[in-house]
Amino acid sequence: MLVVVLAAAGLLLFCSAVPGVFTIDEANYLVTVLGLRQGTFAVPGTAELPPSMELEYFDPVPHTPGGRGLPLTSTAPPLYSFFAYPFSFAGWRGLIALNILSYLLTAALVFLYCARFSRSERTPWVALAVFTLCSFTVEYAQGVWPHMLAVGLCTSAFVAASRARSSAAPWYAGVAGLLAGLAAGVRYQNIAFAGFVGFGLIVWCRRRWLMSSLYAAGAALPAAATTIINHHRLGSWNPFNKGPGYLSVGDVAGGTGSLVSRALHVVSIGLQSTWGRVVDRSAWPAAGEPGSEIARLLPKDPHSGAFLVLGVVKKAWAQSCPWILLVLVVLVLAWFTRLRWTQGRTTEVRAAAIVVFGVLGSFALFGYRTEGWAFNQRYLLELTPLASVILAWVTERLQLGSVWVAIGAAGAAGAVVALLQMPPEGLTRQEWMLKLPVVLGLGLAAAAILSLKLPRLVVPVSLLLGACLAWSAAVHLGVDLYASREHRIRHHRQQEALARVLPSAPAAVFAYWGAKDSIAPLQIDHDLVVADPWIDRGKDAPALTRAFEKAGRRVFVITEGMPRPILQSLTKGHRLRFVAGPPWPILELD
Repeated sequence: MLVVVLAAAGLLLFCSAVPGVFTIDEANYLVTVLGLRQGTFAVPGTAELPPSMELEYFDPVPHTPGGRGLPLTSTAPPLYSFFAYPFSFAGWRGLIALNILSYLLTAALVFLYCARFSRSERTPWVALAVFTLCSFTVEYAQGVWPHMLAVGLCTSAFVAASRARSSAAPWYAGVAGLLAGLAAGVRYQNIAFAGFVGFGLIVWCRRRWLMSSLYAAGAALPAAATTIINHHRLGSWNPFNKGPGYLSVGDVAGGTGSLVSRALHVVSIGLQSTWGRVVDRSAWPAAGEPGSEIARLLPKDPHSGAFLVLGVVKKAWAQSCPWILLVLVVLVLAWFTRLRWTQGRTTEVRAAAIVVFGVLGSFALFGYRTEGWAFNQRYLLELTPLASVILAWVTERLQLGSVWVAIGAAGAAGAVVALLQMPPEGLTRQEWMLKLPVVLGLGLAAAAILSLKLPRLVVPVSLLLGACLAWSAAVHLGVDLYASREHRIRHHRQQEALARVLPSAPAAVFAYWGAKDSIAPLQIDHDLVVADPWIDRGKDAPALTRAFEKAGRRVFVITEGMPRPILQSLTKGHRLRFVAGPPWPILELD
C-alpha cells in the first residue's frame, strides 16, 4: 500500500511540476552541474573572458570587485552536482525529478521509522500525512534547489543512527556518518545536523567509542571530497566555505563594552532571532536599508510587521506549521518527566530533541541571517520529518475523536478560504496569517499537556489538532504552492520565448537583474554565457561585449528593466537587430 501511495504521489508531483525558475539559488546550483558535465568545476564558457562581477549572475551575493578570477566557479556546495549529474541529461525536469525522488524517499523513511516504535498501524500513516501534506515540503519537492535532497540525506542519517543505537551492527554508524557528511556537502548548514546526530551516538550507543569513530570516519569522506573541491575552485581548504563572511557571527558577537555586556548582546539577538524563526517572523528587523535591493525583495509592512514575498506573508515555523509548538513542548518535557506519549521511544525522542534544539541553537549564533526569497523557514526543512514522526507518536496516545478532528480541520480550512477572499495587501489578512496559527498552536500545546491530568479535554485537543493540521495544509497548498507555481509559470513562459530566439550555437546574453533568472534552464541545452550589468552598474559591459565577440559568440541583450544609460553604453558602436518584441524586447548586436 505504501509503495502505491508514494508512486501515485510521485507521478502527480512530476506531471504537475512547472519547469521554471523560482529563485537565483537554483541557477547557482545549476552551474555546478553544467561544469561537471564538462569535466570541470568551473562555469562553462568563462575561461576565455576577462574577470568581471557581471559574470557572477548566478551568485545570490556577488561581492568580488573585478570578479573572482577565471575560470569562474560557483560557491554553492559542490556535492549536489554529483547527485544531479545523471538527472541533468533529462533537462530541468530531470533535476526536479531528483527532488521528487528525495521527497518520496523521505516520506518512506518517515513511515518506516515511525512504524518501528508504534503500537498502532494507523500511526505511521499519520506521520506520513503530516510530513507530506501538513508541512511546507511540496513546494520544495517541485523545485531544483536541493532542499529535498538534503532533507532525504539528513533523515536517512538519523534513521541509520537510530539503528546504530539499537543494534550491535557497527556499520550502521558508518553509513549514518556518510549520509550526514553528504547532506553537509549538499547544504553546508547541515554540518550542525551531522554533529548533533553524532553526539546522540556518543550518548546512547552501547559501543559508543567504536560507533562514534565509525560515524566520524563516514562523515569525513564527503568532507574530504568537499575540501579538495573547494581548494581547487576557491583556493580554500575549508570544506564549508562560500567565500568571505560566510557563516560569520559578527552581527551577533559584535557588541561593544565589557564581557558581560557582549554576552548579553549575544543572548538578546539569539533569543530574538530564534523567536522570529520559530514563533513570529514579524519580530525580525527590516531587511537592509530603506530603498535597498534586499528591502525591495523582502518588504516589511509597517503596520502588520509582515514580510512579503510575491505578496505572500513570510512565516515563522509555527506560522507555517502550528502543530510544531506541541512537538517542541514534548521534546523539552521528554528530558524532565516520563510522558506516556513517549513510553518505549524515549531515547528516540531525546535524540531528536538534541538535533532539533541543536540546529535551532546553531542558527541563533548567526543572528538575523535571513532565509531570503522563501515563504517559509527553509533552513528548518531538515527538521520537519523528525517533528512529523514525534507528532504521530503523541497522537497515538491521545485517544483523539476522529469526528472532532474533522470538525476542527473543516473550521481551519474555512478560515483560510475566508482569508483568501480579503485583499492580499490588507492589514487584516496579514495579521490573521501571522497571529491565528500561533494561537492555534499554543492552544493545542496547552490543551494536550493539560489532558495528561484532565482526560475530558480530549475534545478541544481533537478540535485544535485538526485545525492546526488543516491550517498547515491549506496555507501551504493554497497560498505558498500557488504563488510559487505562478512565479515559475511566468519564468517558464519567458524561458520558452527566449528558447525560440536564442541559438544553440555559442552565444552570450546581457540581462538586467531579475530578467536573467529565466535564462538558467536554457543553459542545459544551449551554449550560453550570461552577464548581469546590474551587479556593477554596467561598468564592464562594453569590455565583455568585445570579449564575447572575440570568442565567437553572438551577443544578445534583453532590454527588460535595463536602465537607458547602461543600454546605451552596452550597444554603442553596434548595429542593433530586433529579434523579439514586447513583452520581452530582445536585441542582437551586429
